[in-house]
Amino acid sequence: MNYYTIDGEYRTEFEIKHSRFICSMKEINSFEDGLEYVKKISKEFSDATHNCYACIGLNGNQKFSDDGEPDKTAGLPILNVLRGRNLENVVCVVTRYFGGIKLGTGGLVAAYSDSVKKCLDVAKFKTMVDCNIYKLNISYSNLSGMNKLIAEFGKILDTVYDLEISIKFAIPIEFESKFVEELNEQFNGDIILGNPLEKAKINLLK
Repeated sequence: MNYYTIDGEYRTEFEIKHSRFICSMKEINSFEDGLEYVKKISKEFSDATHNCYACIGLNGNQKFSDDGEPDKTAGLPILNVLRGRNLENVVCVVTRYFGGIKLGTGGLVAAYSDSVKKCLDVAKFKTMVDCNIYKLNISYSNLSGMNKLIAEFGKILDTVYDLEISIKFAIPIEFESKFVEELNEQFNGDIILGNPLEKAKINLLK
């Protein structure tokens, strides 16, 4: 299953009515990784008034917390912003240092939502694609054509130059049959794809 997420880790900060909001956001590899990140940020800002969060894994896994703020004014708004961007495998913690002026329930929802949006404004994004990973040995004369064909459908992961050239590359599973068809046509059946080394989720744009 392909999914859309942020690329890396980000942090932004803003102030409203003397309350300081710090948004920490990170791409995760699993739901468990996300909950560990929440613990890490909560420890880093252990003196904060609140460390509210939302964590989204794959297959609909999600969890959020208001961490002492009024019900549904913090964790759920954080979650809703992430869901609104169709993000998965992401965790977001919004830390608040209370500034002495109450914001009210509507103000809290807006503040936590805006904090996440500001962080997403600086984030980079990627789509993780289900791919099969292959390795082929080819001649130097076939290198240019092979590179172009792989770039059309997938992504080159590694190239080793020796007597022959060893290319490790990823092909999205949904395009694999078309790739094989083009491979056979371009190289007259002289290059056989064989079995994949493994399956993996790959960011084809990086």
